[in-house]
Amino acid sequence: VGSYGVLFYIVKCLFSLEITDTQEKATELVSSVKLVKDVDGNVVIEADVRLVAPMLGWLPREEILSHLPNLLKVEEIRDGIISILSIGKVLENSESDYVGPDELLVDIARVPITDDISVDDLVRASNECFKHSEYYTEEVLKNVLETLIEEDSIPLITMRLALMSLRLRPSLKLFLVTILQTLSDKEIWNTSTEIWNGFILIANELKMPAFPVLLRLPEEQLKQLLSSSPDMARLLSHYYKSNKDKFSNLSSEIDSLLAPQKQA
Repeated sequence: VGSYGVLFYIVKCLFSLEITDTQEKATELVSSVKLVKDVDGNVVIEADVRLVAPMLGWLPREEILSHLPNLLKVEEIRDGIISILSIGKVLENSESDYVGPDELLVDIARVPITDDISVDDLVRASNECFKHSEYYTEEVLKNVLETLIEEDSIPLITMRLALMSLRLRPSLKLFLVTILQTLSDKEIWNTSTEIWNGFILIANELKMPAFPVLLRLPEEQLKQLLSSSPDMARLLSHYYKSNKDKFSNLSSEIDSLLAPQKQA
């Protein structure tokens, strides 16, 4: 273990130096590291995934995806994330198909939850990405969330990412309203309890901008949302009372559901 630790430190230093300031130099160094074997003849990067982390961004996309699940379980995932994000500065004007910051978050979210990989592992890696906020602009985060909610099976951490995005970029409020509308159109409460619970969480965070979407929810889902927060129930009822003419086509059940809150 100690020898692997030393080798990891050496690889990390090499990929942190100006020796990898071009794609050609980095590619040559990656090839060299892949050839290193231990005393038993084992390829070291196959024996210890930590060694992949400092050079992760220089690997072909399919190799990045193959290593990502194992890297999620070790602290060195932070080095892999830094590697992927930082090489964009070197490769942005090249023809190389490098992984951008939006693709990185999407790839993390898509990693299947197993007995070995938990939601917490995915969230921890996502938090590492968000620490590098300069890469996660409003447009990048929009790309991430738009991609994830169009998946046939929306990844479990999607709404966590939505909340993290909102807190990093408050200007995304109106965009997140459109995300809620899309999820409502998909009737997400019928297919994913986790995403529906996340919907409620985001709605409580957004409040008034989301009210027009929330008032179109079916009665049972609106009940669940109102019960999630007395403050939300009070505010939404007041909004409905003040804008009732805009929602004249709502069912009598929805009207009755909101009525008890009107005098609150």
